[in-house]
Amino acid sequence: MRKFILCLAMLMTLTAATCVQAADVKLAWDHSITPTVTGYKVYMGSATGVYGTPITIGYVTTYTVPNVAPGKYFFAVTAFDAQGNESGYSNEVSTTINAKPAAPVTLTITVIPKP
Repeated sequence: MRKFILCLAMLMTLTAATCVQAADVKLAWDHSITPTVTGYKVYMGSATGVYGTPITIGYVTTYTVPNVAPGKYFFAVTAFDAQGNESGYSNEVSTTINAKPAAPVTLTITVIPKP
């Protein structure tokens, strides 16, 4: 099986509405530099390096995992070609989905005049 060189820089952001029990997790990465890549697979798991069945998403560099339940999750991406050859995992990113949103933080700014 031909190996791919896959250089993915993953960026993960978390979006959630106030007072929700689940959240959407948005993933983004750079395209592979290998010209024969035809798509990507997103892997998700509840332990580092241990993933469930991948989500095949085609030749795009963003994906939103919808309705992720509270807990800690780990994500990685692979690239594949038309023959089904698959690269190794990208770097792994993780996030924790809280059951309830954190309390808002209040910052107080005090302006001190120059003497």
